[in-house]
Amino acid sequence: MSKRINLTQAVVAKLDPPKNGRDNYRDTKARGLVVTVTSNGTKSYYLYRRVKGRPSRILLGHYPAMSVELARERAVTTYAEIIGGADPNDEKRRQRQGGIVLGDVFEHFILNRVYARGSATTATTHRSRFDTCLAEWRDRRIDSIRRDEVIALHVRLGRERGNTTSNRAVQLLRSLFNYAIDRLGVEVMNPAARVELFRETPRERFLNANELPKFFKAVADEPDETFRDFFMVALFTGARRSNVQAMRWADVDLDSKTWTIPAEQFKTRKPMNVVLSAEVVRVLKRRRKYAIGEYVFPSHGRRGHLVEPKGAWERLRQRSGLADLRIHDLRRTLGSWQAATGASLPIIGKSLGHTQASTTQIYARLDLDAVRESVATATAAMTEAGMAKGKGGAK
Repeated sequence: MSKRINLTQAVVAKLDPPKNGRDNYRDTKARGLVVTVTSNGTKSYYLYRRVKGRPSRILLGHYPAMSVELARERAVTTYAEIIGGADPNDEKRRQRQGGIVLGDVFEHFILNRVYARGSATTATTHRSRFDTCLAEWRDRRIDSIRRDEVIALHVRLGRERGNTTSNRAVQLLRSLFNYAIDRLGVEVMNPAARVELFRETPRERFLNANELPKFFKAVADEPDETFRDFFMVALFTGARRSNVQAMRWADVDLDSKTWTIPAEQFKTRKPMNVVLSAEVVRVLKRRRKYAIGEYVFPSHGRRGHLVEPKGAWERLRQRSGLADLRIHDLRRTLGSWQAATGASLPIIGKSLGHTQASTTQIYARLDLDAVRESVATATAAMTEAGMAKGKGGAK
């Protein structure tokens, strides 16, 4: 017997496991959707429908990785597939035998693991890495991917894209196979397991006093004002590129000169307060006068904000002659100039939102006044150095 209840996140969270066996709770909104709670506390979403005339139980996902809302959506789409003649359980049996392709595993992984944890930024990073490093295997059955092929791919990516990118690609592939084995029930060996990763050398590139004038001049000569402002805000806040791209006016307080990056957008899954120097405030005040929409750097794309400044960045590198400069080096530049102007490592870590466990408690005890002073000193020094050898500077 199953009990009929209106399933919500709070309700599912409070469902107690039975002493033995399992309890079933049927949703009052989505027909056929049932939450099953076992004696060991596992909570799973199932769809009970007739498939080709036979009563069937189809696993949709598990709580808390899958939310009630997502389970309802999955129940509707799965039933639509059944009406169209599909048998989801046949598909799952095929998957268990290794018949699922890598691209489908990736989509399952992103939807049920990454997005279920609220990691939109991580999902974007994974998708970019999959598209650039693993796309050639998108349509390969995962039981056909061999260990020697993974090792060969790792070596080739290391040669073509660098050790760090190659290592991250193998780690993503390893996670996809683990997900397929643990969550999709696929009976395969993980060919990416225990693949020896390359030694990584931390990148130390930043703009020095001789390069800043070239950088500022190149920014000033950028024809698109949005990109000009984006590069300056990225440099003077030291924030990650993805966070600057998705910067919202609702999160900016020009009076207190503070930008709060929401928890769901920040790496640590906690809100991050970024101090805004006078240089950044001037840029934002000017943009605010003509702002349309919620984003500081809007675009006409699907997301509504700037996503990939690759073309503008390449133009800047060509104009400046700084061919090896990456956007992430702007973040490192702020930290380096903070250090050069006397800031302590805890202050630098606080301003950049570093996540090292050994320094977390130290960061927590710092207030923003010390960070603000450090950022102001560093940005002023960078601006002075950038203006020292000519007229340079951003418009």
